[in-house]
Amino acid sequence: MTWKEDLSWGKQQASFNGAKFWIDQHEWVPSRRTIVHKIPGQEYAFVQDLGRDTNEWEIRAFVFGDEYNKDRDAMVAALTKKGSGELVHPFHGIKRVAIIGKPRVSEDKNKLGYASISFTAIEVGGARTFERKDVAGHADISAQRAYGAAGERFVQRFRATTIDRRTIGLLKNAASKVQAIDFEIKTALNIVDDGVSQLANLSGALVSLVATPTDLVNTLGDALTTTVNSVAGVLVTANQTANSFITGSFLDVLLAGVLGPTQTYGDDFDPVTRGSEEGDREADNQDALIELMRIGLLMSAARSALVTPPDNRSQARTARNAFVDSIREAQLTSDDNTYQELASLSADLVTFYDGVAGTLPEVGTFTPGRPMPAVLAAHVLYGDATRETEIIQRNNPPDPNFLEGPIEVLIDGR
Repeated sequence: MTWKEDLSWGKQQASFNGAKFWIDQHEWVPSRRTIVHKIPGQEYAFVQDLGRDTNEWEIRAFVFGDEYNKDRDAMVAALTKKGSGELVHPFHGIKRVAIIGKPRVSEDKNKLGYASISFTAIEVGGARTFERKDVAGHADISAQRAYGAAGERFVQRFRATTIDRRTIGLLKNAASKVQAIDFEIKTALNIVDDGVSQLANLSGALVSLVATPTDLVNTLGDALTTTVNSVAGVLVTANQTANSFITGSFLDVLLAGVLGPTQTYGDDFDPVTRGSEEGDREADNQDALIELMRIGLLMSAARSALVTPPDNRSQARTARNAFVDSIREAQLTSDDNTYQELASLSADLVTFYDGVAGTLPEVGTFTPGRPMPAVLAAHVLYGDATRETEIIQRNNPPDPNFLEGPIEVLIDGR
């Protein structure tokens, strides 16, 4: 069969996610991933073959005709839709791809009824995919709704007709806890920015709002969200560089530092003697603030965890169980509305972590037959020497060029 007979221009028009277009020009660079090792004293290099590189196409497409604008808009919608899609390529057939970079649309007054659309598509696997964004987004909303319900109950219970010393102390303690958690999180992520200054006056802000509990709830919620935003900013970058160990390690810090206190905050507070108007008011205020803080910390932990993917199945299961236990504990003292919102959050997090776990490897051990460098261990285990950094980070060996004894590794095809 000649190339003219095989070419599918007339048989199968190009399309992406159902939006049809014509191809003016395309570039495709088939290649393999290799690492060149130049050994001192040797005249020839050693080339390490890490397998076929991912297919990537740079396509300059166009649409034309009396209703070109409809075809243009359909292409823009298809290219900006989240997730991967089906590319029908006249030369290469049907491929599952994701759009990377920013597509560009060009129109010219001298070419009416014509639009040029340039985009880059990269081939992706479809066997082990899990669309986290919808589930994570729903869980994020559930976390905020749970805090909102807890805030409504706080407003109903909190009584601050006078600014007493105990209430001021409770608010200052809450501010200090948020600041301490924010500092712990940023230290773990090596963040040095102006985020601390955003919380520097939190104590004074909360005390000043003691007579307006609704504003107090909103201010506390904004402060807890500051930490969430800091986490998201750093870990999105970590995800883009495919450093799963960074996100996995930080998730452990997050579960201990933020989720842990959701069950213990306020346990060390001095008990308040009831029986008098003042004692009852102070006890109610203390109970109300403890509940608000616990659910606020739970909200912050959940929202931060949703942008902190685990790097193995065991960690995903641990995170899921930790959240389920903390939410169940919070439900014991919540009202009906908050209880239902917490139940929704629990269900969303279980769905999220069970879905993520299905895409992750397990943790195992590897014992080299003899001492070897991390780069060689990565090649032996994964066929990918570039994963030496992961092995070093996971095990922190005294000498990365001399690994011996059992080391912790990810198994199951990664």
